[in-house]
Amino acid sequence: MRLLKPLLLMALLGLTSLHAQFTRQSALYKALLNPKYIIMPGFSYSSETSAVFGLGVYINPGNVNKRSNFFTFDTTAKYSLKEQFELRMRPTYKSGSWKVKSEAKFRKWPDTFYGIGNETDKDLSEEYTTNKYILKTELHKYFNEYFSLGVGADWQHYDYPEHDEEGILSSLTIPGSETSEVAGLGGMLEFDTTDGPYFPYSGVKFTLSAYKYMEEAYGDYDFEKYHIDLRTYYSLINRTVVANQFDFEINQGDVPFYMMAKLGDQLRAYSSNRFIDKNRISFRSESRFLFPKDTILYPFGYVVFAEAGLVSPTIEAIAYDDLKYSVGTGLRYTIIEKNKFNFQCDIAWGDEGYEIKIGGKEEF
Repeated sequence: MRLLKPLLLMALLGLTSLHAQFTRQSALYKALLNPKYIIMPGFSYSSETSAVFGLGVYINPGNVNKRSNFFTFDTTAKYSLKEQFELRMRPTYKSGSWKVKSEAKFRKWPDTFYGIGNETDKDLSEEYTTNKYILKTELHKYFNEYFSLGVGADWQHYDYPEHDEEGILSSLTIPGSETSEVAGLGGMLEFDTTDGPYFPYSGVKFTLSAYKYMEEAYGDYDFEKYHIDLRTYYSLINRTVVANQFDFEINQGDVPFYMMAKLGDQLRAYSSNRFIDKNRISFRSESRFLFPKDTILYPFGYVVFAEAGLVSPTIEAIAYDDLKYSVGTGLRYTIIEKNKFNFQCDIAWGDEGYEIKIGGKEEF
């Protein structure tokens, strides 16, 4: 029953995607009867995962458009040489002024725990494996082309089939180191004037979200998560785009370590779990260029970027002289011309060395 109730909640919220007319004119009806799809092998690489091989099925790729109705669905399966496995499904449906997007994910993931804080010792890390189950659903109401409000539900389950028996996680002194679940409800605000979902040339995107995770919602921890994400895009001469991002995540309460803010999610020179804590602040700037279609170097492009950030236990403890940094460059290859969906290969340097990351889509 503990697992069934959140599943039923997610299913109920997911059914709201059918609120619009399921008629012969609806985007969902057309997409299901005459879908356009791509089946694509995938490859990515980072020191955290080693080489990752995958397969993706994308229904109606490139149809994301703020001005029209659409239905998209993608499902991906990944397996790494470190025996990491992930299966993910993401349907998104927009009709009129309403949009519903959902995500279901299973991940068996050998990983590394470095401790909590901005100054942890990399040599004192320990290995562990997580079985993770995630179900998320969001319902958004658009008031005009640029502004929307939404509500969401988030349920996640974690257990650890493998871990270091002499490590700190085995002592169960770290919140979340035992088999546990989190469940929460939240809201979000979005203001988006960008001119493309994958590779904007201009515009501003601001997202504010707040979630309350509760034991009353069939979770094991009570905490709050707030996230501010501001992105700006400026198109300069010769099709160069300057992209900037300011990110601020705040967690308050009894936060399990797997829900803490991860600095490596923002700084490409570090693995995602390298620095974690309750709060994170980061700044990123990137110069992007894609060669035009009428040149011999199309569909290639390149980026140059600089990133900085830190994690801290409280907002008051944020000390900008403890900033970590990440600088680097990368190549781009356009896979889907519509909306500029690009394959990326980046190399980033930080104060602990360098990271190479290969994958799909832009970082932000």
